[in-house]
Amino acid sequence: MIFSGRPLLFLLLIVFHLPLLAAPTVKDYGSLPGTSLMTLSADGKKLAFRKAENGKDLLVVYSLDKGKVLQTIDIANVNPQSLYFISARQLIIRVAQRKQLYGYQGGARAVSAAYVMEVESGKLAQLLTPGDKIYPGQSDVGNIVGISADGKHTFMPAYIDANRDSRAEYSVTSGPFFLALMKVDLDSPNRPARVYKGDKDTIDYFMGSKDDVLVEERYGQHSNRHEILVKEKSDWRRIYDEKVDQRQLIPVGLTPDYKSLVVVSYGDDSDREQYLTMSLTDGKITNPGFSRDDADIDHVLDDVNRIVHGVRYSGLLPSFKLFNAKQDQFFQDVIKKFPERAVVPVSWSDDWNRVLVRVEGSSYPIEYYLFDQKLEPRFIGAAYANIKADDVHPIAKLTVRARDDMPIPTLLTIPKSAVNAMKNLPAVMLPHGGPQSYDQIGFDWIAQALANEGYVVIQPQFRGSAGFGYKHFAAGLGEWGGKMQDDLTDTLNFLVQKGYVDKQRVCIVGASYGGYAALAGGALTPEQYKCVVSINGISNLSEFITADRAEFGRYSSVLTYWEEFITKDGLNSDALKRVSPYYLADQFVAPVLLIHGVNDERVRLDQSDMMASSLKKAKKPVVLIKLADDNHYLETNAGRLQTLEAIVKFINKHLK
Repeated sequence: MIFSGRPLLFLLLIVFHLPLLAAPTVKDYGSLPGTSLMTLSADGKKLAFRKAENGKDLLVVYSLDKGKVLQTIDIANVNPQSLYFISARQLIIRVAQRKQLYGYQGGARAVSAAYVMEVESGKLAQLLTPGDKIYPGQSDVGNIVGISADGKHTFMPAYIDANRDSRAEYSVTSGPFFLALMKVDLDSPNRPARVYKGDKDTIDYFMGSKDDVLVEERYGQHSNRHEILVKEKSDWRRIYDEKVDQRQLIPVGLTPDYKSLVVVSYGDDSDREQYLTMSLTDGKITNPGFSRDDADIDHVLDDVNRIVHGVRYSGLLPSFKLFNAKQDQFFQDVIKKFPERAVVPVSWSDDWNRVLVRVEGSSYPIEYYLFDQKLEPRFIGAAYANIKADDVHPIAKLTVRARDDMPIPTLLTIPKSAVNAMKNLPAVMLPHGGPQSYDQIGFDWIAQALANEGYVVIQPQFRGSAGFGYKHFAAGLGEWGGKMQDDLTDTLNFLVQKGYVDKQRVCIVGASYGGYAALAGGALTPEQYKCVVSINGISNLSEFITADRAEFGRYSSVLTYWEEFITKDGLNSDALKRVSPYYLADQFVAPVLLIHGVNDERVRLDQSDMMASSLKKAKKPVVLIKLADDNHYLETNAGRLQTLEAIVKFINKHLK
């Protein structure tokens, strides 16, 4: 396969004067990707991406036809989360910033917003601004659910005071607050127009083809009533109305003819999450045949107006199906060029004649390629400037049987030097977060960095993980510290019995739920691990639930979810204590490293503070590192690098 054209990365190396490639170091793995958030314009002629190198953090717009950079903007202070074109001349930038919210006394909070950038001039403007016709105390004002037919306006949900006139400015608010739909002028975003007021239980909107609100979704936290309504002239008609503890149908988009809502749900006759359509005429639910018996629907491939064009299926290696036969064949041919690698379409032209893909996995440290139905494929650039294809440690997949015969799909990242001699290797157990999530073949910066140090990295998809069917997920309900933990133990024991892993040289590392699992491993199976690392992990489940109750309300679906998931006895205080590492400090043998972002709003810093205090009181070795200015997701370069350097140093000390 020959890729034509001068690589975009080569051009950027000249622009930013990057050093020549060298052997990767911990710093290379721990730094944020130099190139990320890459996206293709709707006409297929422009690229936009984030370029972070040598202390600079820039948004770059590049012309593929002209072979030159059109625009660069400093974005160091806005923390971009995603980029996408809404036209050939305008780009949307989703950002997350820390700000003091109106009416909130707990200090600065993460606030999500959307900006529109004029490609030609580089002019930036925030689309919705809290206080400008909308409630000033909300943290997410960056969601776009549609673009007007003339391309001049966006439609965006935002909370309003239901008792306030739509023309009034905000000063003192009383509520109740409804999720309204606002129409925002892209050229002059100030003072958006309210399209629809919404209801106290409104959670989402879907737009019609004529700039009209077509579908409204509601879910009442107190009533547990899930409703889907369709607009008919000046009135609304319910096509779905069920009382459920948690939503069973998740609307994700619309069919291209605007006649049906696309929903994802576990079917009555299948263990797998299915792609279904709900008729907007009568609410009838149909399976159009895009579901599979061997994979869940992971995501849908949709456009800015939420029209669904295809699906992504779950699995250790992602797979895809486009509904247009010609487009699907084109993309399946692209995937075949990278066998056993994760090939993900990150964006595409409106006609799907051009598609930008991200490739990662064995021999691919996140690379971008442009495929054209009429031209030769084209290498665009790499995410990491100093990590070459030959530096990537291979990833193997296997299935381990747990003690009750539950299959546990597992990924192994194997040091290159050990591929032909996998015997008695030192190892790191790396359980994922979520826990209703899962790992896939790709470039995992922690796993790759640890493999580079000579450790085989083990990533079991324990029960309770998503992506492997309802039975696999449901088997984890109530099993925190129980069978979910046993799955890690059984996977490790299998690899030890096979002679691949030295049982005397194993550490456990995890973040978020994975941080909890690491601490639980240190407390519940202390003989297995020589060291324990928890990153933004939960240690005291009682306090965690108390914080969530205060944050989301006692009737929220979040609390309902935890009540079902954590223990068989729900949120009973004694049951939570029995599987909380904070209360089990006396059982630890291995030294513990705790790392926590000071700005973590999902798992608060006090979880690691409490764990450190408990271990110190029990006279157990513990180190706590607090990451200034970082959050739950380690989004700063300094925090991420500090984390990886500390992990590698700590594990090397105890395993080498």
